[in-house]
Amino acid sequence: MTYARFVGLALLVAATGCDDDDDQCQFYDRGGAPGIAAIEYRDPVSGTCQAFGGGYDCADPCQPCPDYATGAAAQPDWAQCYQQCEGLDENTCKGTPSCRAIYKGNNTVFHECWGVAQSGPVQGGNCVAFDAYECSRHDDCIAIHADGSPIGSFSSCAPETSDPNPGSCVGAITCTTAAPACPSGTLAGRANGCWTGYC
Repeated sequence: MTYARFVGLALLVAATGCDDDDDQCQFYDRGGAPGIAAIEYRDPVSGTCQAFGGGYDCADPCQPCPDYATGAAAQPDWAQCYQQCEGLDENTCKGTPSCRAIYKGNNTVFHECWGVAQSGPVQGGNCVAFDAYECSRHDDCIAIHADGSPIGSFSSCAPETSDPNPGSCVGAITCTTAAPACPSGTLAGRANGCWTGYC
């Protein structure tokens, strides 16, 4: 066997040492495109969908994806966008597990139905005291965002069963229910002589 033929055979053996099976790296893509698509998650503060993941360097199917292995694929604990909750009407949204109703503006009109964070759904607790993230984990809370296009930033959280009208900061209280524990710098909303559950 000539030296050239020996080298050629050695290269062939080396090239077939890995069967080039895509299963060896689940994100490998023969076409050179990113091996995994980015997934969009909804920021509970801004309400916008943001893409995470995608573009991992899996060019070698015999080796693990380096970016994926080093934690570049970590996703935030937010709700995934464009899932089963979106498109539901207000009442259906409130009655569907893992879905939460979103309101916006001073009129607190129903805006959309979003899913809960991946660590949810969680139930119970004082919705009024929750920040945007904690509110997003509860399917028994609603979130109110400021006016905006399409929606403004998170402004408050409230119990799902409450009237989404935050009420007024002033007015006599005639009912016997306790005032909500409001964060520092906020006042409890009131309407029709009772607390609305908003701050």
